[in-house]
Amino acid sequence: MAFENDWTKHTRDTLAAARDAGALPVLTVGAVEQHAEHLPVDMDSASAYAIAMAAARRCGEVPVVVMPAPMYGFSPHHASWAGTLTVKLATFMALVEDLVRCVAHQGFKRMLIVKPTGSRSRQSTTGRRARRRGARCWSGASRASAMPANTKQRC
Repeated sequence: MAFENDWTKHTRDTLAAARDAGALPVLTVGAVEQHAEHLPVDMDSASAYAIAMAAARRCGEVPVVVMPAPMYGFSPHHASWAGTLTVKLATFMALVEDLVRCVAHQGFKRMLIVKPTGSRSRQSTTGRRARRRGARCWSGASRASAMPANTKQRC
């Protein structure tokens, strides 16, 4: 049977076993914001999660568990458009840092944070702040063009 990559489908015992096997937790962070008339407001969150799940399935030798995506991001530049739900930057960064800390507390040794678009400096700042607090995490873009062709070998 194939490894289940969706964090929410696991029990505490199967997540503990995945952790003990060296699993890599992946946190995708996006936003609920307008994308003009042609795309749904959950585009960032949904696409980051879908890309992370597709990549996780390609990592056969290393168990990868994709955590549920927090739907709220820092999007004040879209706040005037209907459908956008934004939080303060400090709130967003605190949420990500808390999740990193929680996963580390449970014994996971490393973590990947994926953000689909925009605010890369804020994403990097969040990753740096979490690392300064002792977390081993990396944050990166999930744009298809940014994903290496040999993703399976890099997992």
